[in-house]
Amino acid sequence: PGSCEYEAIDAHEYKHYQVNRYVLEQAAERLRRDLPSIIRDLEMEGYVGRSKFKERVDVIKVALQDVVQIYLRDQIRKEMDELNKQVDTPAEYERVSKLMQICKIKENMKKSGAVRAQRQKGLDQKAPAQK
Repeated sequence: PGSCEYEAIDAHEYKHYQVNRYVLEQAAERLRRDLPSIIRDLEMEGYVGRSKFKERVDVIKVALQDVVQIYLRDQIRKEMDELNKQVDTPAEYERVSKLMQICKIKENMKKSGAVRAQRQKGLDQKAPAQK
């Protein structure tokens, strides 16, 4: 963390985070909006006697779990894949690759600057004192 390379990659990965968060928020909102009508549809059987009540509740529970799985797994995965493909484009990979090259150049410049400074320091120590 903190290196030039890390920051370049982190910025790219943050785009994926933003996409994934957006998709999750949209799916949660759709589920909140649709859940009441889904439950009504599941309860359409009408009156259920005491002897069948637990069985009917179990059927509704399984159906709700299936619905949630469709919303929160299948649909989300599909949407995330589609939107993340828009992040992982050849142009984006080229951009990150160029940033990584710039990072290496900067690192080499720092190293060579440090070497020069060290050499200069050594020369200053060897130079005779002027009066």
